[in-house]
Amino acid sequence: MPSKPIPLTNQQRSSLEELGGASAIAMNVCRDSTGTLIRRPGLAFSSASTSSKIDANGISAVHSAYNGDIYATGAGIVSSNIYKISGGGYTALSNNLSETLLGTLRPSIAETGALLVLTAGDVPQKVVLSTDISSRLGGSPPKATHVISNSLRLLLNDPTVDTSQVRYSSVATGTVYTGHEVWTYSGLSGSITAESRPDPVVALGENTNTVFIFGQTTLQLFSPDPTWTFSPANTINIGCSAPYSIIRVDESFAWMDDKRRIVVSDGMSYSPISDDIAEDLKNLTTVTDGFGYRVYEPPVDCMVWTFPTDGKTFCRQTEGGWSQWSKRSATTGMWERLGVNCHTYMVSNGKNIVGTNSGYVAELTKSVETDFDVPIESYVESGFVSRGTTKRKKCNCVSIMMRRDNSAGTQRMRLSYADEPNAWCDPIWIEISAGTDKYPVVNLRSLGVYRARNWRIELSESNEMAIVGFIEDYEELGV
Repeated sequence: MPSKPIPLTNQQRSSLEELGGASAIAMNVCRDSTGTLIRRPGLAFSSASTSSKIDANGISAVHSAYNGDIYATGAGIVSSNIYKISGGGYTALSNNLSETLLGTLRPSIAETGALLVLTAGDVPQKVVLSTDISSRLGGSPPKATHVISNSLRLLLNDPTVDTSQVRYSSVATGTVYTGHEVWTYSGLSGSITAESRPDPVVALGENTNTVFIFGQTTLQLFSPDPTWTFSPANTINIGCSAPYSIIRVDESFAWMDDKRRIVVSDGMSYSPISDDIAEDLKNLTTVTDGFGYRVYEPPVDCMVWTFPTDGKTFCRQTEGGWSQWSKRSATTGMWERLGVNCHTYMVSNGKNIVGTNSGYVAELTKSVETDFDVPIESYVESGFVSRGTTKRKKCNCVSIMMRRDNSAGTQRMRLSYADEPNAWCDPIWIEISAGTDKYPVVNLRSLGVYRARNWRIELSESNEMAIVGFIEDYEELGV
C-alpha cells in the first residue's frame, strides 16, 4: 500500500485547467527551512512603533533612518504630512503647507548623511535629520516621482520636462547638505540622458556602485565615473510597468516588467520568476499602482507585491513558492486586501516596520499569528493529485503531523477534499485538546475513492499551529 505526501505548501499555481493540477490558492502561509507550513507574519504594535493612529488618511511611506528613527508620511490627496516615530510615540513635522510633501503619487525616499529627501510627483521635500525641520528642497530641482542617493549626489527623474532625463545634484558629505541643493547644468551637477530608446524613465534604483534607470521598455545602468560623473554600463530590453513594484534583493532587483512578469535582474541578465502565477497577474485590471517590499525575519524571507486596485497581495518566498496574503473582512466575511501599505526594514534591530492604510505604523512579525489580535485565517489547496495514474485510488488513511502551542486551549483546523472542481465535501473538523503533545499526529481513515483529488486544509485559530507533515496511505483499484 503506497504512502506518499500530499503537496500542501506555499506553491500557488494558476492554470486554465484545474484538473491539470493547478493549486487554486495558498492563502496567508509561508514555510520554514524544513518545509513546515506556517502562517505568514502578523501585525502588532511594538516598542519601535506606536499604538496610536497617526494619520486618518492612512500611511503612504515609512523609512528607517540609519540612526534608528522612523519617519512616515500620510496619504493625503494633494499633500501629505510627515511624521517622526520614536520612543513609542510620534511627532508631526508638518505644521503648515510648506512643511508637507506635495504630490499625489506614492512617496519615494532617499537618505544622505544630513537629509531625508522625499518626492511624490511634485517638488521634492527635505527633512534635516539633525533638527527634524521639514521644508522644500532648494536649488530648483525637478518635480520627480523617484529619488535616490548615489556617489554623494541626489538623483531625481524628470517626468514633466524631459522624460528621458535623470537630474543629479552637486556633491555633499556629512552634515553639510549645500551641494544637494545645487541643480544647475554646470559644475558638479547635471543630468543623465537614458536614450537607448525614447521610452520614459519611470523609476530609479541604486545598489551603491550602479544607478538603475527603469524605462517603460528598457533598463539602463550607469556607473559613477570620475570624468563623466555617470557613464553608461549596460542596457537590457526589460521594462517596468509598475514603477513602485521594484524591490532590492541584495545586489539585484525584482519588479513587474513590461510583460506583466515578475523578474529578477542584476542589470546584466534577468530571470522571470512568476510563471506559476502568470494567469493571476494577467487578469489584474491595474498594475501601475502596485508596490513591492521585502520581509526578512528568518526563516521568513519573502518578496511581497500588492496591487491596491485589485485588492491582491502576492508573496514569493526567496527559496521558491508563491502564496497570497489577505485578511477576512469583519463585516462582509469576504477576503479583502491586506492593510499593509508600505514597509521599511530596521537594520538596527531586524524589525519589519509597516504603515497601514488605516493610519497606523506597526511591526510585521512572525512572533504573532494575528493582525492586531484578529486571528489570521490560512488555507492551502493541493491542486488535483492523481498519483501519476488515472486509475481509481482508495484513500485508506491521511496522517497530519502538527507543531502547536500545547499551553494554549483547544485548537482546531478543518480538512476538506474535492474529486471534481468546486465539489468540496463537508469539512472534517480536527480538534487538539489543551495540554496534549506539542507534536500531535492525527489519523483520518477511510476517506473514499477518487481518480484525482484536491485537498484543502484551513487554520483559523490565533495560537501557534504549523503543518509538519501531510501523508496519504492509498491503494490502486481497477480502472
